[in-house]
Amino acid sequence: MMKCKKCGEELEKGTKVCPKCGKKQKTLGKTIISILIIIFAVNIGFTIFMNIAESIAYSKMTPEEKIEYDNKKKIAEEEKAKKQAEKNLDYIYDIDNSYYAYELIKSHVKGKLKSPSTAKFPSKTEVKITKNKDTYIIQGYVDSQNSFGATVRTKYIAEIQQIGKDMEEKNFLIKLCDFYE
Repeated sequence: MMKCKKCGEELEKGTKVCPKCGKKQKTLGKTIISILIIIFAVNIGFTIFMNIAESIAYSKMTPEEKIEYDNKKKIAEEEKAKKQAEKNLDYIYDIDNSYYAYELIKSHVKGKLKSPSTAKFPSKTEVKITKNKDTYIIQGYVDSQNSFGATVRTKYIAEIQQIGKDMEEKNFLIKLCDFYE
């Protein structure tokens, strides 16, 4: 139960208009939305005010003060970027993308073969993959036909480094891929 905001009449929960006085009743959802809109508007107003105040203060600085201010601002931005990069590395160190790294190496190895369409790679469980922070060392093999049509097994060792946060090819760098017998 709730009471009418105007006349105090007992109303059922969710009643939109008081049957006694006709006063429209506000719901909690509308009140919360109104409060959030006000907070958002105040935040935007404060940001605009601070930007204007900073611009005015900057315009009153001497050339030497402007240089010093710009240098401090640049250093602060570099520190912020460095902290973000460290966060990204922590993420990369914690996540195991060895399957994706193996798929990328398979594609790379396939491109180096005489007859790529005949390539047969083992499953990931038959390949040795070692992860050290952001780098994967992959030792594996591929069976494919050589230029004479004979199927041969070629062993390889590859090193691939994850340089970006997302699992996309552009975020992985193949640093080494050597073939051996």
